[in-house]
Amino acid sequence: MGPKEKSLIQAIIDDLITAIAQLETQDRVKLWTTRKLLKRTLYKIEKIQKQAEQKQQEQAIAYTGYDREWLSSPATPVNTTDIFPGEVFANTADFDSGIRQLLPRYDEMLNAIAHCIPPTAQRILELGCGTGELSLKILHRCPSAQIIALDYSPRMLQFAKNKIESAGYLNRWTGIEADFGDWTNEPDKINIGIGFDAGVSSLAIHHLTNEMKLKLFQRIRESLNRKGVFWNADPILPESPALAAVYQAVREEWAAFSRTTLAEIRAKIGKSAPHGYSHPDQLATLDNHLQMLKTAQSADDALSMIKDCELLNACDH
Repeated sequence: MGPKEKSLIQAIIDDLITAIAQLETQDRVKLWTTRKLLKRTLYKIEKIQKQAEQKQQEQAIAYTGYDREWLSSPATPVNTTDIFPGEVFANTADFDSGIRQLLPRYDEMLNAIAHCIPPTAQRILELGCGTGELSLKILHRCPSAQIIALDYSPRMLQFAKNKIESAGYLNRWTGIEADFGDWTNEPDKINIGIGFDAGVSSLAIHHLTNEMKLKLFQRIRESLNRKGVFWNADPILPESPALAAVYQAVREEWAAFSRTTLAEIRAKIGKSAPHGYSHPDQLATLDNHLQMLKTAQSADDALSMIKDCELLNACDH
């Protein structure tokens, strides 16, 4: 914490001491003054919180984001093709190879999710299916599963459909072009039903604001059956600059291992702009994720069991 933050906190403490002392009086003028002091104190607390969040986000931008506006630099070639948040690459055909170069151990991350799903699962909901890589792994592991996959990107959804059809799984996979933010707020408009045995997502939910993340987790809880589970692999905001530096080093080493550089990978990334409920990376800390999941679950603990697969590998993409 810097000197400025310490100074603000000391000012808040002083205000609170003054306000508490004045609460003992019945003088209306002093009580009115106390209310003003308390309001000012709350404002200062909110200001400090916003400043801390902004600083933390700025520290993470150079290390964790893959959206174009967080990656471009004078030394980095820029692809100006407009894309939806989450599409990442200007050319969809570059996604499967590019994400494996950009995100360390991408396949291990997806395999971890697939192995967390009970092999006897019948109905599975996937939010943000992308090019269908996670769907393929789950369909292979769960021989009787039916997957309903939502994605708002028509080009990625078509890419996934072609891939799954080639693998012979199309009769067990239904792709729906839809924004899962719309499903969160108005589920009746995207009638996919409830009673899912499992819900999964990878590299998608971090494009929502924290307010929408919480609403989505609550919608997922309501859509799972009583023994249903939810697994999510997503990048998170580093808790400190030291962790952010570690993630950056790992990404650079992984790119070198893949016989490329981050600059070469970034040259294929399009220019991301907000679309629907999604924005360029809206990263949250692991603790924030867990708190949101607990809040979503607390409404009815017996209804579902929500689990969050915030893998370390997924923290850094």
